[in-house]
Order: sequence, then structure tokens, then C-alpha cells
Amino acid sequence: MRMNRRKSSGLNAKPPAFKHIVGGLFFLLAFALPVHAQEVGSYSELQAAALAGSGEGTIKLTKDILDGKTELVIGRNITLDLNGHSLTIDLPVATGKTSNGIKINSGVTLTIVDSNLGASNALTVRNNASASTTDGHGAGINSTDGTLEIKSGRVNAFGGYLGAGIGGGANKASGRIMIDGGTVTAEGGEAGAGIGSVYQSIGSNITIYKGTVTARGGTGAAGIGGGISTAGGFIYIYGGAINATGGRMGAGIGGGWESSGGYIYISGAGTIDATGGNATGQAGAGAGIGGGGGGLTNSSGASGSIRIIGIVKVTAKGGTSELQGGGAGIGSGGSGSNGQVGAAGNAENPIIIENSVDFLQGGPTGGTGANGRNGASIGMGGGLNSAGAAWKFHNLTVTHNTGGSVYPGTSRVSEGSKVFFSVFIHSGFVLREVTVDGIPETLTDSSQFNFNIPAMTAPKTVTVTFDDNENGGNGGTGGGGGGGSHPPPPTTPSTSSSSSGGCSTSGGPFGLIALVTFAAFGWVRRKSPLQGI
Repeated sequence: MRMNRRKSSGLNAKPPAFKHIVGGLFFLLAFALPVHAQEVGSYSELQAAALAGSGEGTIKLTKDILDGKTELVIGRNITLDLNGHSLTIDLPVATGKTSNGIKINSGVTLTIVDSNLGASNALTVRNNASASTTDGHGAGINSTDGTLEIKSGRVNAFGGYLGAGIGGGANKASGRIMIDGGTVTAEGGEAGAGIGSVYQSIGSNITIYKGTVTARGGTGAAGIGGGISTAGGFIYIYGGAINATGGRMGAGIGGGWESSGGYIYISGAGTIDATGGNATGQAGAGAGIGGGGGGLTNSSGASGSIRIIGIVKVTAKGGTSELQGGGAGIGSGGSGSNGQVGAAGNAENPIIIENSVDFLQGGPTGGTGANGRNGASIGMGGGLNSAGAAWKFHNLTVTHNTGGSVYPGTSRVSEGSKVFFSVFIHSGFVLREVTVDGIPETLTDSSQFNFNIPAMTAPKTVTVTFDDNENGGNGGTGGGGGGGSHPPPPTTPSTSSSSSGGCSTSGGPFGLIALVTFAAFGWVRRKSPLQGI
């Protein structure tokens, strides 16, 4: 009887919240368990899945889909897993004028992967618009308002009239484009970049971490960067095998016709092969890396700001011009007028090339112009009456001991450039001293530091000294951020759990709540009089 009373007492003493915890646990487990991809086997199913629903999801192909004839609208954050199959979207001429092959809606991210890569399967998007394209249309893959991330698989994208292969539609910018793997081939239509922006829009926002990328611009547009009358924008290349060719008068990497290269940052251990677009008639050719060419009455595009660091292998060739100036290998485009642009090196447009860079084929090569009006290897494109002048460079020597790193390292820097430095301190160390030509900089923080040389007018030596914590005090785990507009250090972005297709084991906030519920459930069990009965 005592046992029965004890059992009854235990039941009566059960915490009131117990049943709620158990009920909540099973509810939350539904969100914490792996979420399987939505499988589709037809184009209509794919269109419905990409547009409908809320939140993030993965869509996986179960068979080849080769009959896409209308726009695929991405209305929510999705990962599109080719799963070893091909997807072809081929817009007819009339359809392409008022739409894009793929359109990513505002604030939405499309991630492309292939979890089961076959021998030849690919995503192929072609816009066949030939004229009279309306605003925002004509692209192969349009990312103007959203974000495109390519992480694996084969992606082929071809823009129509006034459309980029990947990036903007007519008169629109590229939006955010990130390539972190795979094999990508992109070709712009008339006035559109292979990857980037289109006619008279704003510049691009392009980041390439790795992968094999082949990009060719349409007439007047860069392979990677700007369209006609559009600067290159922000172009960051941290690795991969990149082959970029400008369309007529466009840069290989950088600006479109008459436009600056923008901000170009190349680093890592990849390979770059950039060729400026040739020019026919009364026009200058594009630079391999830098500005686009100019016309008979218009100036060429300036180089923009170009930083090439690390152990990257680079081939850069300026385009050739039949009647006017050839483009520089690295620098400004060629011109057909006296508006030849050649100013290099100032606070806005520094040219920095680290000594570790491996230039192939004898170094950058200027393009051939008419009557000897050739582009410089690194400098100005050819002009109306003369060859392009090579820029003057100064040696920048940078040394440091163990305990951190310095950006940029030992380099050649164009005359007049303002050079921003970032000092990165490794864990367990602190920054003790920074000197420029033996003169100490004032340190504001021993764990991170940024400084600059206002103008490179002579050779400079920068010496950075680190101490370990025992000798240098505390701190030392922070990293120096960028000075001015300088980009972040080359780091590979984290890969989301859904990027490989299949299932996602992350329940987001629900998964976290479920874990907390498990913990609470365990505590209740330990404390409950039911334990052991």
C-alpha cells in the first residue's frame, strides 16, 4: 500500500509543464529533422516550385528538363540542385525581348549546385532577343535585384540584345554575383557583359573564389565587368581559372566602351587570362585589365583602381585597333581622339602589383594600334597621334617577422598612388612597431592597425614588428580591417548546409529550440518522481 501511495503521490506531483514540454518537443522535432529537397521532373513543376512557398528550400531535378521556353522566376531563396541532369531554357526572340531566361526577384538568392555531376549535364540558359529589348530584360540569368551564387556544376548563360550572359538586363546593373566553384561560361549580347552590367547602368558587384570561368562581352562590353558606357564596378577575384575577353572595345576585365575599369582586386593562386576587345573602324581597343576603348571623338576608359597580389598567374593583352589606338595590357583603353586617358596613381586609382605575381608570356602586352599607336604593357592605351606611355612605378618593400601579415606586401606601385595598408595579427601575438622609411607610425591598438602612405613619389620601405603576448602584453587575436575602400582579405565563404542538395540537417532557430527542449526534457526526467518507476 505504501508503494501504491508513493506511486500515486509521484503522479500527482508531476510538474504541470511536463506535458507541454513533451508536446512542444515533438512539434519542434518536425522542424529540426532533415528537410528533404522538393523534386521536380518538368519545367512547369520547376516554375511553380521556384516561385511559390516561403523561406529557403532546395529543388532537385529528377530528370533532364530541356523544354524551357518562358522565364523562370526565382521568387524565394532556393538552392537549385541539377542532380546530374540538364536544364535548358531557350527563349524565343519575341519572348526574350520582354523577359530573361532566369529572373531573380528582389532580395532573393538563387544558389546553383550539382550534387551528382555527370559527364556533360549542364544548366544552359539562352536569351535570343535580337532588338528592342525592354528595360531590365534580355539577360540569360538576371541578378539585378537579387543574388546569384554558383557553387558547383556547369552553367552556360547567353544574353540577348542589351542583356548580360549573367548579370543585368537592358540598362540595368549586375546585382550581386558570387562564383565559388563549378564551370561557368557566359556571353553577353549586344552591349552586355559576359558577367556583369549592361548599357549605361551602374557597375557590377562580382566575386569569384574558385571555379573555371569563361566570359565574353558583347559589343562595347567587358568580358567581366561593365557594359557600354558602364564602369567595371567592384570585381574581386580570389582564385580559379579565369578567361575573360572583351567584346569590341570592351576590356577583358573592367570597363565597357569609354568607361573606367572600376575597382579590380585579384589575389590568391589562380590563373587569369584577360584580353581586351579589338576595335574596328574609328575606335580604340579595350585593355586586357582596366578601361574600355574610346571612339573617334570620345576619350577611352581609365584604368580604375587595380590591385594584383599573391602568387596568381596573369596573362593580360590589350585589344588591337584597325585605325586608332591599341589597348594597354593593364591600364586604360585605346582611343581615337586626343581624349586619351592615362592618369595613373592617385588616392582614387592606385595601381599595386605585388612582386609575387607571375606574369606569363613575357608580361602584359599592349595591343597593336594603327601607325604605331600601340597600347603600353602597363599604362596608357594608344591615342590619336601617339603610342600609350608606360606608367612610372616605385618599389615598395614590406618586411615583417613572425606573428602576423601585412597587405600589400612587397610591390610595384604607380607614381602618386595612395597606398592603404592593413596589418593582420595572429593569435598569441601583438603589434609592437610599424615604420615607414624608419619613421614610426603612431599605433592606436596593439591588436589591429591600418595606415597609409599618402602618395608614392619615391621608393618606400615598410617594416612591421610583432611580439608574442609574453613580451608584448595582451591582445593579439584581432585582424586588421581594410583601409579606405580596400576589400576584405581573401577568405572562402562558408557553405550552407543545403548547398549540396538532398537534405538539410539544420533546423535554423527551430533546431536550436529543439535542442533546448531536449535539455529541458532531460532535466525534468531527472527531477521527476516518475524516474525509476
